[in-house]
Parts: sequence; C-alpha cells; structure tokens
Amino acid sequence: MDSIWSKTSKQKKRPSLEGDIQTDVAVIGGGITGILTAWHLEQAGIRTVILEADQIGGGQTKNTTAKITSQHGMFCNRFLEKKGEEKARNYVQANQEAVKEYKRIVREEGIDCDLTGCDSYVYSSDKEKLRKETEAARKLGINASFVEHIEIPVSCAGAVTTD
Repeated sequence: MDSIWSKTSKQKKRPSLEGDIQTDVAVIGGGITGILTAWHLEQAGIRTVILEADQIGGGQTKNTTAKITSQHGMFCNRFLEKKGEEKARNYVQANQEAVKEYKRIVREEGIDCDLTGCDSYVYSSDKEKLRKETEAARKLGINASFVEHIEIPVSCAGAVTTD
C-alpha cells in the first residue's frame, strides 16, 4: 500500500551525477535524515553533496505518513530491555531533539510546508503491551499516556499517545 506522501507528492526528477565533483562531505541517502544532515553541514560552511540511488525522499521517507515524531512504533520497552536505560534514553533524546530541530528550521526559514503539531498515537490490540510501552516511554523522558479510545476507526485495546 502506498503512503499518502507517495500518492500526493510530485517529485522533481533530478539528473544523474555526471563526471567528478569536489565536495567535503557526501551524504548517502536523500531521505529526511540525509536532507537534514546535509542542511546542517551546509549551514556550517561545509561543501556537501547528497547521493541518492533513486529519488529524493523516495526510500524509507516515501513510505512514512509524512509525520515527524520521536515515537517509532512500540520500541521503548524493547529498546530499554535490550540496550539498557542509558542507551535507550540517549536514542530517545536524540530523536526528540531532531523533532525540535525540524520545527525550528521550518519556523526560522519560513518554509511553507503545512507543518502542524499534533499528538502521536501507536495503537494495539494488546493492552498490557501498551501499558508497558507507556511506562517505558515515560521512564525514557517521553511525555506518554495510555488512552483507551482513539478517533480513527480501528479496533484496538487502546494507544500510547505522545505530544
């Protein structure tokens, strides 16, 4: 199933790289992470090129729901159990800082992209998993809550919501 992004966005076709170029840094991958990385490097005065095998925004980014969030499915509890609190907290903090950075760039650069702040939801039919995920997310510094009802028409036991 195609994402809303891939169904509705019009991507400009870019030419293939011809010949040699001079650059300080090559960023591999033209998804949202690669674009942000290259933007920061350019802001720091570092000559940067983005190398993308297919289409800018066409890989993993294409199949997202066009959201920017630090909540990536139900990962907090698993990450906490497998990697420990310090590594899990560092990962969460890095993701939360990235969300703040995207918002800052859009605001300061005046980018007209319809960025709207709203809560994030991860739903499941397993209420116990949801409760454990909520607890783990809170432990790692995410403002998370367990809710039993969500506004979309899916059958579920509830959701973990974050702002």
